[in-house]
Amino acid sequence: MIKILLENNQGFKWYTKNNVFVKGYIFDDQNNYYAGESLLDYFLNITDVKHLMNKLKKTNGLFSLVIHKKEILFLAVDRLRMFPIFYQEDKKEIIITDNTNKLKANINHRVIDEFKATGYVTGKNTLLNNVFQVQAGELLIFDKFWKNHFYYNYSIEDDNQLSYNNNYNKAITVFEETGKRLIKSLNNKTAIIPLSGGYDSRFIASVLKQNNYENVVCFTYGRKGNKESEISEKVAKTLDFKWHFIEYNNELIDGFPENVIFKDYYQFSANNTSMFFMQEYFAVKYLKENKLIPDDSVFVPGHSGDFLGGSQITKYRIKKSYKKKKLTNKIYGDKYIFNKKSPNELIYKEQIEQFITEFDATYLSYSIYEDWDMKEKLAKLIVNSSNVYNFFGYEHRLPFWDIHITDFFKILPFELKQGKAFYDQVLQNYYLHPLDLVFASEKHKKTEVNWISYLKKKIRK
Repeated sequence: MIKILLENNQGFKWYTKNNVFVKGYIFDDQNNYYAGESLLDYFLNITDVKHLMNKLKKTNGLFSLVIHKKEILFLAVDRLRMFPIFYQEDKKEIIITDNTNKLKANINHRVIDEFKATGYVTGKNTLLNNVFQVQAGELLIFDKFWKNHFYYNYSIEDDNQLSYNNNYNKAITVFEETGKRLIKSLNNKTAIIPLSGGYDSRFIASVLKQNNYENVVCFTYGRKGNKESEISEKVAKTLDFKWHFIEYNNELIDGFPENVIFKDYYQFSANNTSMFFMQEYFAVKYLKENKLIPDDSVFVPGHSGDFLGGSQITKYRIKKSYKKKKLTNKIYGDKYIFNKKSPNELIYKEQIEQFITEFDATYLSYSIYEDWDMKEKLAKLIVNSSNVYNFFGYEHRLPFWDIHITDFFKILPFELKQGKAFYDQVLQNYYLHPLDLVFASEKHKKTEVNWISYLKKKIRK
């Protein structure tokens, strides 16, 4: 027997018909937009696995999908598993759910050690025994037994071989087209930009301004007088966008561990898989409770342009090529960092090596590193933090995870990713400088910034 228990309807809602369940939004390969009932119609008449795989490969957006036809079950999530789906199986039934907190299951003590080291549980596992998750970019099929297919990978066999100028022009085209899709999906709703001091969120604000999208509210948060808030305010004022600063002080956060809303949030966000993020929780809660933004607002954060641009290559001093053993040790050494030497180190390295083995020798090893990083750390920890918007009832968009942007950057030559120089130059020259959004006060020596990042990595444990 198969039970389908999908109940998280904050922000994005589940739509269902004829045992098809879907939530989120997508564009297809013809730039047609689907959300709500139209998204449900897009997936209604699936005939077989091949048909579904072809559809999934053409999807461009954030979504989760469950199809139950007779005794066959299809489960799929987008390339970042933005809306996680879980499954539990015993001899009598299979339960499909988006809320592991309602399941009867014991803690899986073996993976607790991994969770402490990374902040998330890797692969299909969760913190619960016999409860598993659909992984980023995965289609999972149950027909008497489970079969899985990854319809999307970030790893490559070769880069694009284009010249610098050709890549530059291509990047601008991709960014421009993505901006148009973003605006189409917003449908005149208020765009809320968590505006930090970095280029990622500044790019989003610039795109909206250049396309004359005026219904924009920016905000930032933190301690009073912090440098990021000063830059954020400058950007908003320069673009003539409304701006809010939420000061993080004792009054704002007092008593939060006992707060019922917070307890609901961390269970919703963690879902027995990953560490919940607290950074934006207080700010979004403040905006909502003080009615500073409309109820149908759409948050547009800058996740995670710097990753695509190559920040991890510089931060972790990644080389272009590794032997399998060295790549295994590199991923383990860079990502299992939050506690001391683990008694399960060999088990985790075996898991990483198995992941690497899925790609044959023709794949570029640095791109396998990036693929692991995207499916594990980014999907489960970094981008998963966006569920704070859903928790408070808002939708969100992730422009940098438009498939055309990710497909462009995944085949960008390794040399152009180093130092994130190409990415920064495109944003500066085409978007930020024309709008006077590069400020003299924020220019830092990259070697100094990189050294600080490296030092933090070393002392973090």
